[in-house]
Amino acid sequence: MLGLVVLDASFNLVSSLIQALKWEGMNEDVSPPPSPKMCAAVHITSPIVSSPSTLPALESFPTTPHSVLGPPSATFDPSSSTLDLLSSIDTACSNTISSAQKRKLKRNMSAKNARSKRREKAAEALSYRVHAFRASQKATSQKTPASMSTSVHCEIDVHDLPVTSTAFTALDPPPNTRKRRRAFLKSRTRRKPQPVFTLADLVGPDSKFQFKLVKATSKPTAIVDSEDRIIGVVANHPDDKDWAQLMQEAADALESHRDSVSQNDLIHRRGAFKALRCGVSYGGGQEVPGNLVDGDNADILKALNGMKAFKRLASFASSVMCTWASSLFNYYATMLDGLHNEHRHLVRIFRDSIFSAVSYNFGPRTVCYKHKDYANLAFGFCAITALGTFDYTKGGHLVLWDLQLVIEFPAGCTILIPSALIAHSNIPVAEHERRYSFAQYTSGGLFRWVSHGFKTREDYLATLSCEELAAHKENDSKRWEFGLSMFSKWQDMKGPRHSEH
Repeated sequence: MLGLVVLDASFNLVSSLIQALKWEGMNEDVSPPPSPKMCAAVHITSPIVSSPSTLPALESFPTTPHSVLGPPSATFDPSSSTLDLLSSIDTACSNTISSAQKRKLKRNMSAKNARSKRREKAAEALSYRVHAFRASQKATSQKTPASMSTSVHCEIDVHDLPVTSTAFTALDPPPNTRKRRRAFLKSRTRRKPQPVFTLADLVGPDSKFQFKLVKATSKPTAIVDSEDRIIGVVANHPDDKDWAQLMQEAADALESHRDSVSQNDLIHRRGAFKALRCGVSYGGGQEVPGNLVDGDNADILKALNGMKAFKRLASFASSVMCTWASSLFNYYATMLDGLHNEHRHLVRIFRDSIFSAVSYNFGPRTVCYKHKDYANLAFGFCAITALGTFDYTKGGHLVLWDLQLVIEFPAGCTILIPSALIAHSNIPVAEHERRYSFAQYTSGGLFRWVSHGFKTREDYLATLSCEELAAHKENDSKRWEFGLSMFSKWQDMKGPRHSEH
């Protein structure tokens, strides 16, 4: 509207100028009033309207209609020269903006700048790569991974572990025999407590399983398979004098909220304890990726997600993954950036986290049954942090069944494992002790959704030609090898100082 006003006013200016020239006798063959194109040219080049801050009010222009011949408005002196006329116009216009108009223009510019900053901030908030890189800079204890760490080597090749045909998720096959299959399904439907194993059952000369005990150290420990892949990291914790206090605050928060958690199913596939999940997920019958919703416990989740302690845990776990599996970290960042750019309604829990979802396990003595998180990305990592007060040399260990390892797991420490591939559980703690845990992970279905062009598998395949379908099947067959290639190699990462178990 302002542009039209200026255009109309410019038309009046030119008309008046022409009339002034006729009266002055400078040109006897003055052309008719200029066309709209000429008026537009005047609007663009005139110094009067070159800046929004000097836009004149309509009242300052002559109001004589274009068709009226005769003396111009008394605003201008026809005896003055053309340059003086233009100068008087410029002077008159520069003083015509009221204080209210100036304030309005200033508010408009401020609002525009604020919107621009909000858009930039929103775009930055979507970037997993940016924020997780910042997180990696905070983890001073992870700056020199292999040269300042130890390793434990296993005889298993993770390539032989079962995954689906597309390798986005792992397999959790039931037992083969009919009798064992019935017992398996019965245990799942009734959700009865599953057996737990003590340290004496798993480790020692008289133990049934003869697993290897990995003792806690002050250094990070890499878990290496038979092909030299780093398939897990006992990351311990950052070198931070306030870390113990933060971890105590996290444990106290879980303890204080436990009785308020509304949960009907206290015995579930992972254990007999209260647990809450939140974040972004896809799978289990979902038509599209969505935010995990728990309306009854929304206030509890909001309080926990807002705590500095859990934000630091999220940041630290991401930095560990960035340090020890940089190729895998970049794959996560690329895929999840694409997901959140496509679906702006999806909410990230922690800004500095590479993981899409978390679980809070409220204990009071959190002991996981033997299980696999087979819906997570098959070649991805899950970060687990132990919290509470317990003797880690006697209980709370992390048992990795496929690797035949029992790992001491002190409170405040974080371990990364491919939880979809490797069956894992915990050793129970004493009755008077308290143990909680915090897990971070990402659904394999999210990666499948992005790879399929933000469509379901069925919808995506329906769009492919015969040639594209053949290429798609070939990519599916190669994905497992591709995923394994993103695990770092111990020999490539270790420095001049290292030790091995």
